[in-house]
Amino acid sequence: RRLLRRGEQSLENGKLSDAKKALMEAAAMKPKAHKPRVLLGYLELNRGNLGQALKAFRAANRLKPRDRQTLLGLGSVYAKQGKKADARKIYERYQSYFKGASDQRTIENRLEKLGK
Repeated sequence: RRLLRRGEQSLENGKLSDAKKALMEAAAMKPKAHKPRVLLGYLELNRGNLGQALKAFRAANRLKPRDRQTLLGLGSVYAKQGKKADARKIYERYQSYFKGASDQRTIENRLEKLGK
């Protein structure tokens, strides 16, 4: 828990190397915890390391398939990789899980950007 908190704080302060180290340790100590993997996914996504981001988000998704942040991250990675069909599938899954959520318009916009 302490490592996760340290990782989150380091992320917030822009200390990405420190954040990655703490989050990797947190993930190793708690193999069934999805949160460190989600945060690692966003860290890598922001760094432009799409392969590493995808790996982290997939691991988080296996642990908690209906997590909002994980699904949004997965969709973002697929979209940035040009894998429009995969991104669309993730965003549509998000819509089906979270009907009526306040961010539905955001998801609709992402789907529109992907095209058909």
